[in-house]
Amino acid sequence: MKITDFTFSKLVLIPIGNKGHFKLADDLHITVNAPGGKGWRFILRKDFVTYLGSVPNVISGFIPKYGDQDLTVTYVLHDAFYTRVGLAYGVAQHLVKRDFADKLLRAMLTFCDECTQYQINILKETNKTASKEDKKHNDARIKALKGELLGSAKTYAIYKAVDWFGRSAYEGIDKPPCDQNYNKISMEVL
Repeated sequence: MKITDFTFSKLVLIPIGNKGHFKLADDLHITVNAPGGKGWRFILRKDFVTYLGSVPNVISGFIPKYGDQDLTVTYVLHDAFYTRVGLAYGVAQHLVKRDFADKLLRAMLTFCDECTQYQINILKETNKTASKEDKKHNDARIKALKGELLGSAKTYAIYKAVDWFGRSAYEGIDKPPCDQNYNKISMEVL
């Protein structure tokens, strides 16, 4: 899956409890654009509860649980995809199929890296004519941005981790406080 970009409203998370849960302080509007003028618009309503990056212990030291706003929004949206929105004939119903959820996660993570790399390249180009003080500032920003890059290996590891370990989370019963998320998610196909 390929996306051309994604945008979102301001993300404000409020920590709740002591188990790594957060809730949205306000509605979160996310638009994901794909080639050919296609895409999706999602709304996660205020008080939606997220774990952020539900990273298995096996790879938790390798994969960040959260990061800049783009990365964090990507994780929150993926959590929404894994949230049950209903039950039909005893089978959990979701906003999207698991395969779509995981492929969109990978596409959004890749896009985040592409944007970060673009910023790094602009700063490097700016450094060619920058003053000594501006160059020092740009170099510090470049270093910080490089720390935000996941890279293709980590992006693939995240994708494979949800592929290998996510089935039980996707198919299982949402546990409190996430069991109240079922009516806080909507999607529109563009």
